[in-house]
This record gives sequence, structure tokens and C-alpha cells, in this order.
Amino acid sequence: MGQTLAEANVRQRWGLGVVAVQRDGEVVANPPDDFTLQVGDVLVVFGSRQQIEAFDKDCG
Repeated sequence: MGQTLAEANVRQRWGLGVVAVQRDGEVVANPPDDFTLQVGDVLVVFGSRQQIEAFDKDCG
């Protein structure tokens, strides 16, 4: 972790959109590309079941 959403490249790598990030009980809706991810963050994503399963397998 420690990467921004842009650096993590979620859309290009898995075809997913990140609609929110949950951190320490707070939710950041529509996080900007420069949002830095931290260990323990929960990403709320949208995409097909296959895309989400591939993301979960690679990152879960």
C-alpha cells in the first residue's frame, strides 16, 4: 500500500471503478486519483463479478 489510486491503477488492471474507500469507520465517497491507500482500507468497487473476483484474488 502507500500508493495513490492512480498508482494502483485499479481501473486499467481490473476494469473496476472505485466509488468509495472505508477507513477507520469513515467513508470517503468518490475518492480522487491522488487519494493514498493505507493498509486496512476497504475499497467499494463496481464492475462485473469476474472483475471483482480477479481483484479479490490478486489483492484480497
